[in-house]
Amino acid sequence: MGYFFILLAAVALHITIRHKLKRVLLNVIGNALKYMDKPNPLIRFSLQVDSEWVTVAVKDNGMGIDAEALPHIFERFYRAEPSRNLSTGGSGLGLAIARQIIEGHGGSIWMESEPGVGSSLFFTLKRTTEEGGFHSHDTDSDY
Repeated sequence: MGYFFILLAAVALHITIRHKLKRVLLNVIGNALKYMDKPNPLIRFSLQVDSEWVTVAVKDNGMGIDAEALPHIFERFYRAEPSRNLSTGGSGLGLAIARQIIEGHGGSIWMESEPGVGSSLFFTLKRTTEEGGFHSHDTDSDY
């Protein structure tokens, strides 16, 4: 299911940064699975396309994030709860890397969340009609 969505998003965006988009989605999905606390986990994907932008949404029914933590989740090494370090591992870099990739290609990324209900992560990227994709924003960075 995940690879199908990545391929669908890559085709819709006509981008040359497929491996970077894959990294963004794998980081986001990894976080959703890592912090899932429901007996029936659910991760939903949606893609909206208009004449200028593509918006990708990844929504889960996990534990959610407190409002105080939301402004910081895209910062390097930020962890919403110190207790998560011991139980889940990770470096606190996944969402920071996702932000760097998306913003580095002219897009935006944000999250909405409700503790106990789940989180929704959104990102937008500018559409292109060029064959091959985002030449003006593409970089050689690994992020």
